[in-house]
Amino acid sequence: MNLIEAYGKKITAAEYVKREVLACGGKAACSKADLGAIAEEHGLKMPIWKYSKEEIYDALMESGKYTPEQIAEKYQIGIPGKVYLDRFRFDPRLTKLLRKSGFLRVVGFRKYKRGKKLFKEPLYDAFQYEKMKSEQLDPELEKAKKLLIEMLKK
Repeated sequence: MNLIEAYGKKITAAEYVKREVLACGGKAACSKADLGAIAEEHGLKMPIWKYSKEEIYDALMESGKYTPEQIAEKYQIGIPGKVYLDRFRFDPRLTKLLRKSGFLRVVGFRKYKRGKKLFKEPLYDAFQYEKMKSEQLDPELEKAKKLLIEMLKK
């Protein structure tokens, strides 16, 4: 199992999703009202004025009616490509080729500004990363490397 290096330590995909949901300020993946609405849809009576965001999230997970995977999919919570680069030590262009081939699942995009230019960075499925083994990745990497070499020759 691959752990995600984020928030100053190595954590599981489920913990990463929880931290992204509970993030402070404008960086949170979803609002307290969003979580309250999901809880209400699933029969959990948890008024948002009475419970914290973390309590609502924990109650949803404990009820078994919602999973971290569902939250990640609904709010497009994923990991940046840098996590793959750090773990498997390959070229950023290979990450792009693996994404285009459909091997790496993109769940959303993170927008950021550098100077006056706006960029969109793809976010990859954290649960796919967590379950991925080097043996699965090796054949796909070989295909992507061949493609990259062909592209560079042109």
